[in-house]
Amino acid sequence: MNWTLPTYPDVLVPNTNEVVTGGDTIWLDQQETNPARRYKSFGVNVGAGKIYVYFSADGIHWTGPNDYGIITLSDRTTVFWNPFRKVWVNSDRSAAGFPATALQGAQATRARYYSESSNLTTWTPATPASTFWTGADDHDPPYYLNNPGGQPPELYTLDAVGYESVMVGLFSWFYGGSGYGGETLPGPVLVELGVGFSRDGFSWVRPTRGSGPLPGGAFIPASDMAGSWNGYNTQSVGGVMLVVGDELWFYFSGRSLQKPNNGTFSTGLATLRRDGFYSMDAGSTLGTLVTHPLVFSGSHLFVNVNDPSGQLTVDVLDVNGNVIPAFAAANCVPLGVNKTMQEVTWNGASIGSLAGQNVKFRFNLTNGSLYSFWVTASAQGASNGYVGAGGPGFTGVTDTVGSAGQP
Repeated sequence: MNWTLPTYPDVLVPNTNEVVTGGDTIWLDQQETNPARRYKSFGVNVGAGKIYVYFSADGIHWTGPNDYGIITLSDRTTVFWNPFRKVWVNSDRSAAGFPATALQGAQATRARYYSESSNLTTWTPATPASTFWTGADDHDPPYYLNNPGGQPPELYTLDAVGYESVMVGLFSWFYGGSGYGGETLPGPVLVELGVGFSRDGFSWVRPTRGSGPLPGGAFIPASDMAGSWNGYNTQSVGGVMLVVGDELWFYFSGRSLQKPNNGTFSTGLATLRRDGFYSMDAGSTLGTLVTHPLVFSGSHLFVNVNDPSGQLTVDVLDVNGNVIPAFAAANCVPLGVNKTMQEVTWNGASIGSLAGQNVKFRFNLTNGSLYSFWVTASAQGASNGYVGAGGPGFTGVTDTVGSAGQP
């Protein structure tokens, strides 16, 4: 949160802090085996239609540009690493024509196109123009604050990162207000951030769109008030987020004027409870949640729960839905805490005895919120899931430390 402005004599612009050109995405690659390439910068050159790659050992002194034939179709192309499939993804922006549906007319819109590579040099497809990826659809609402008939959104940018067992994506939604590019519907010219999730890094679900207290279901909204530091245009950064103790940290950019102007650029920080994208909530009436059948390894069940005025217990069921007696809720030590990493235990029984079997968990909750659960071999609660762009206390790209590494 607290920053100093350094100067270096031997960087891109000597005796300044300007160290690399074309840093449209900067990526700290903690799985890179060549120390000289630990930091990667992807610079978009729209005129050449290419993305150039730069490398650095320290993030300060860079080599490049390197031309690997990576295609860009427009500006605001970004690159990210999918750790589940072990590929680099070229998240490319271009125009798309969507046909009319029962809910809206035909649309000419910004959308994303896709290509991938395991080595940065061989891309499939060779040009992302061959593979339409994702964009808005007729379930995405217009920006409705003060203008319920406003422009439908267009997808301006998509950045993503591995977090625990999913890819988390930040979607920059562009709303073209009246007078911008021939648009006629009311509303401000605005870009703001939504959130989505993927198991494969290609297909996305976005459950919050159109819901919640914020216009359009924004995850990180932009202000539509003139002169605001985060007015009109909030966009994501490469790496998406850090894991810092009990929180997720999202850095993002803001601007003080509407497009096509920028005004003053600023950097913002949004924070969220760890795993805090969604929760299953219960009031004074008991709520229950039964999982699908699952098989686990490990001997410690952990939860992320907020119920200091309530109670959480867990039953373990066999595949037919029968309670396993030693793991009945009546034998579970009840929890009434607000913790992002809390072990669930049963008197005289270890969950490790059920490892390798098909079971279901039934969570029983009052007056609280359940955010996540996991089973691990670690008594400190290490999930071994991915930790976004990293964070203090972690030793790599996954959580191998649990509570032992929390600042």
